[in-house]
Amino acid sequence: MGSPMASLVATLLVAFMSLSLPFETTANYAYSSPPPPPKKLPPSPSPPHHPYKTTMESIERISEKLMSLRQRKKLDR
Repeated sequence: MGSPMASLVATLLVAFMSLSLPFETTANYAYSSPPPPPKKLPPSPSPPHHPYKTTMESIERISEKLMSLRQRKKLDR
């Protein structure tokens, strides 16, 4: 299984090497990190869409259709 003295020496050697390493490292970079990207504004909401725009012409057309439907109903009676 190996000699206990060899494993003790190996353990002490690993302990000495790990303890001789610095606990903290510092970096002195000449370059800084890039600036953050510019903030994007959310798109402005589009104006509401009104598919059935009320105009005088459309009101007249609707009223004409209603009148013709009423006349048909009267004729069916």
